[in-house]
Amino acid sequence: MRARAEILWERPLLPHALLPLALLYGGVVRMRRGFYAKGILPSRSLPCKVLSVGNLTVGGSGKTPMTASIAQGLKDRGHRVAILSRGYKGRREGIGGVVSDGERILLEVRDSGDEAQMLARRLKGIPVGVGKDRYRMGLQLWRSFQPKVIVLDDGFQHLRLRRDLDLLVVDSSFRPSGARLLPAGPLREPLEASKAADIIVITYWDPRRPAEGLERTLRTLCPSAPLFHASASYEGFVDLSSGEVLPLEALRGRKVCAISGTAKPRRFFEVLRDLGLEVFGEVAREDHHLWREEELEKIMELPGIEAVVTTEKDAVRVPSSPHPIPIYSLRMGMKVLEEGFWDSIEDRIFGGKA
Repeated sequence: MRARAEILWERPLLPHALLPLALLYGGVVRMRRGFYAKGILPSRSLPCKVLSVGNLTVGGSGKTPMTASIAQGLKDRGHRVAILSRGYKGRREGIGGVVSDGERILLEVRDSGDEAQMLARRLKGIPVGVGKDRYRMGLQLWRSFQPKVIVLDDGFQHLRLRRDLDLLVVDSSFRPSGARLLPAGPLREPLEASKAADIIVITYWDPRRPAEGLERTLRTLCPSAPLFHASASYEGFVDLSSGEVLPLEALRGRKVCAISGTAKPRRFFEVLRDLGLEVFGEVAREDHHLWREEELEKIMELPGIEAVVTTEKDAVRVPSSPHPIPIYSLRMGMKVLEEGFWDSIEDRIFGGKA
C-alpha cells in the first residue's frame, strides 16, 4: 500500500513553466528584506532575548526538532525559556494563544497546529505560544511567564520581530546548484538571504555522505557565521495509547505500516528500515495532514500488519480513540556534533554564560 502527496516542482516540465512566477516572487522577497534592513519597514523588540530558528526551504530541514533541542538545552543551562510558533494551519494562528504553560496542554492540535502541539507535549517546563503576530504573542508570553529568552520556531522570514540571534538550519540533502525559488522549487528566499544568519547548522549530517558542495556554498556566502553539523538521534518508539517509550530494538523484525504526513516521508520510511523494522506498507500524505479514523481503519486492515508507526509530528494528528493494533511514533532529536555550539549561542545572546 503506497500513497504519495505530489510536490509541484517535482512534476515533469512544470518547474520551467513556473520560472516567471519564481522570478517575480524572488524580486518581492529581496525587496522586502531590503526594506527591513534599511528601516523602511519597522521591526519591534521584545523585553527579553529572542533566538530565531529557521530555514530557507519548504519543510523537512529538521527545524522543529532543532527548536526543541535548543529550547531544552537553554533550559538545562539555567535560562527561563518559552517557545513561539506561528501555529501554521491551526485555528488560533490568526488570533494567537498559549498552547502550554509548561505543565498543562491548553489548546488542542486543531487550534495550535501540529508543530506547536508537538513541542508543547514534549517539552516540560517550557511554555509554548502560537500566533501570526509574533510581537503581540511574544509580549503575552513575556508578561505571563517572564522568560529570559524566547525561541522562535520558523522565524527566519519573520522580520517584523527583532532577534538577538538568527540560527539557520539547512538540510544536508539540499543541493544549491540549480535550486529555484517557489513555486518552481523549494526555496522560500534566495540563497544570499543566508548572509543574515548568525549561526548555521547543517542538519541530517552523515559523515559517510558529506555535503561538500553545500558546505562550500554556505562558507562562501557566510564566512563569519560559525557552521555546525547536526545528526538525527532516534530515542525510541512512543506507544500513543499509553505514552510508554520503548527502546528502538523493541520493534525490530515486526511487520509495520509506516504513515507520514510530512514534507519528506521517504526519509522517514528509510530510517525505519535502517532501524530494523519490516516496513510492509507506506502511506504518505501532504505535510500537516490530519489523519482520519477511517483512514487508519483501512491501513490496519492490511494483512499481517502488527503495528502502525508514524512520526512524532504526525502523532499529534492521530485520533486518540482506541485502535485494534498499536500505533507508535518515532521520537527524534537533533544532536550537534561539534563542541562549542552552546558557548557560541550563549556568547551571541547573552555575551557569555549569563
